[in-house]
Amino acid sequence: MTWTFLRRRVPALRVALLLPASGLALAETTGEFDSGFLHGVGGVSTQMLDQLQPQANLPAGTYDFALAINGEKLGNRPLPIWRDTQQRWRACLPTATLEEAGINLQALQGEPEASCLDPHQAIPDSRLAIDTQTFKADLSVPQALLQRRRLGATRPEQWDHGISAAFVTYNASTRQAQGARGAGSQHDLYLNTGLNLGAWRLRSTQSYSDGANGRAWQHLNTYAQRPLPAIKGSLTLGEFFSQGELFRSVPIQGVQVSSDVDMLPDVLQSYSPVIRGVAQNRAKVDIRRDGYLLYTTWVAPGPFELDDLSVAGSGELEVTVTEEDGQVTRFTQPYSTLGNLLREGVWRYNGAIGRYNPSSKATEQPLLAQATLARGLPGNWTAYGGLLGTGFYRAGQVGASRDLGHWGALSVDTTRSETDSGNTGMSYALRYGKAFGTGTQLRFAGYRYSTQGYRDLDEAVAERGAQGLRHGSRRSRLEATAYQQLAARTSVNLSWSQEDYWGSNYQRQQFQASLNHLWRDLSINFYVAQTLSADENREQQLGLSLSLPLGGSHRNSATYDVQRSGEQLSQRTSLSGRVADHAVSYRASVAQNPGRGNTTAFSGSWQGQSMSLGAGLSHSPHTRSLSLNASGSMLMHSGGVTFTPWLGETTALVDLNGIPDVGLQQTANRTDHAGYAVLPSIRAYRNNGITLDTRHLGPEFEIDNGIRNVIPSRGAVVLARFDARQVVRLLLDVRDPQGNGLPFGTELLDQEGNTVAVVGQGGRALLESAGEPQRLLARWGSTADTRCWLWLDPETATEAEGYQLQTVSCTS
Repeated sequence: MTWTFLRRRVPALRVALLLPASGLALAETTGEFDSGFLHGVGGVSTQMLDQLQPQANLPAGTYDFALAINGEKLGNRPLPIWRDTQQRWRACLPTATLEEAGINLQALQGEPEASCLDPHQAIPDSRLAIDTQTFKADLSVPQALLQRRRLGATRPEQWDHGISAAFVTYNASTRQAQGARGAGSQHDLYLNTGLNLGAWRLRSTQSYSDGANGRAWQHLNTYAQRPLPAIKGSLTLGEFFSQGELFRSVPIQGVQVSSDVDMLPDVLQSYSPVIRGVAQNRAKVDIRRDGYLLYTTWVAPGPFELDDLSVAGSGELEVTVTEEDGQVTRFTQPYSTLGNLLREGVWRYNGAIGRYNPSSKATEQPLLAQATLARGLPGNWTAYGGLLGTGFYRAGQVGASRDLGHWGALSVDTTRSETDSGNTGMSYALRYGKAFGTGTQLRFAGYRYSTQGYRDLDEAVAERGAQGLRHGSRRSRLEATAYQQLAARTSVNLSWSQEDYWGSNYQRQQFQASLNHLWRDLSINFYVAQTLSADENREQQLGLSLSLPLGGSHRNSATYDVQRSGEQLSQRTSLSGRVADHAVSYRASVAQNPGRGNTTAFSGSWQGQSMSLGAGLSHSPHTRSLSLNASGSMLMHSGGVTFTPWLGETTALVDLNGIPDVGLQQTANRTDHAGYAVLPSIRAYRNNGITLDTRHLGPEFEIDNGIRNVIPSRGAVVLARFDARQVVRLLLDVRDPQGNGLPFGTELLDQEGNTVAVVGQGGRALLESAGEPQRLLARWGSTADTRCWLWLDPETATEAEGYQLQTVSCTS
């Protein structure tokens, strides 16, 4: 039978037994223990104390260590180690490994060309922790010394495609209503199903409706997808929507290959300017915006380019270059961004071929092909273009966008289309964005003008149908959104759009504005919206919402809403909140509506470990209704079926080896009766830490390491298996034949010669077992009179707070 320690690391247990009430910080330095501190403990020899020194005699040399840098595990690496004059472990880390971890070698104080570097000398403010018991080495490096391009980056060989699994996500609801015209009901079911096999993900979405309009099953889409790491993209087969970055997005049944931005490091996923300069010596570069430090790095002498800065919007960057000799150079660089701007060297691509797949099968479904490409260029330019065609329709687009610095960001493109029916035309588009020093952000302003013969694909398809184009082809569209920060707690949002059509008087305008203010704890929101079309159909809404949290925890709040829609004024007062650790939420309201009297409503919801339930009641002079809903997900895997309230695109399945009711720090979910739990959503292609919440874990359970790191590919169900087990913990009172406690530091060994415990003060020892009888050897010296035998029988022990207590006597 195998006996193990309470902790994986033997020295940690020995120290815990020596000083059970102390809080200790373990360091690299190995000290010599003074036996004079052990009052009232007899029989302690220098030899026994030497045995408690962890690997005190480990000679200098090269050993394989499990290396981690800033928490990123790099696997086993051979590291030369030695002790310095203060008996601290030192190591020489290969420069190739440091560069792999994203450390800027030019920022180090050693020679970057050297094959290995001592972090203690070469990396300022770093800390290297070497554990010679487990042969682990952990290096902590300041963020300023990291290559920012590496932040968030992972390598394809690290990506985990996950386990084979299937899932069903459901949302079911029913509503019963009774009114003046009689009773009615509505039943709805939404299903999202999936199957994972290796790197492939199969997904399908269905819905069912049963109500006044009859019963109907609707198939929404089915597709298979897998990542293509070599080209930083993905392959999709089935039913999907084409990407709408250049052409209008359309439904396709076919095949698509497209870039996946999440495979790129965080800083490459969106545009930011490149900072260029010249350093006379090794120099430190600081970049600030509005006085706030955004970025710090070190550069080598000569010209430098910093292309790993991540900023949004527009403004001015203040760059400070501090040379080693103290010379300081400062300059500013203005910048602006748009959604279609790319960093220099970044590609975006998409290629799709298949059949046009509209929801109405009465519409023509021609074969089509689409290809788009965009590239970030030097000088803050981005170029893009694409082709789209069917048997009767062809279109091509070219365009460019540029960061103009102080002047904002501008994008211009032109598209030409032609159809077999003789319609040929051009469409011109302009987009602009800028943030002003007054706090105003023109987030997006766009204008598109199309000549009379221009057609989008959906217009060309509709034109061939029996009904033709309802309003004619689109002529122009103007839209803009703006944001203004008026004060620390006051802001305004504005949006406006207008479009008109060729051969028709139809025109549609939409305007929305909102004012948000926070006065103490009172949230105030005022909004106005107006829609105007050419047929004199004017819709106007004005609204005011006041919300006040109740109590210090802000779990409950009272809200008053008033809204005017046309000539009608409605009011509503509501009370909402959460109880039972946010698992239960409720909302009660009283509303006054013109012509319908007062409506009283109450709704509540509960989110459990496996599903969410909700119910609602409403009553008015003319109508009474009751609604119920349930939602959740079932994940099927080789270990059984695990239930969870919801599932995201990429998921982790936690396996705790049968231990139930253990929580996760990232979610409210806990392990079920089989020891499984689901972390519903994690980031694809990123290092996700999964941490167990073991604060309430009983002493009968042992978990060696409560943290796992996973790097999933998109759509994966990754397995995070923890080394966990149920144990019997024995707290022994070990006595010699005369009834005295065995000497401090006595080792207890099993029949294979493995040390399973060390006797602490008062003859106490703590160990764990599988609950079977066992014979142990007690040894506190090298002679025959310094050893004896113990017989342990856990079934004869008494239990207290999860521990088995037993007094045993040692025999020769």
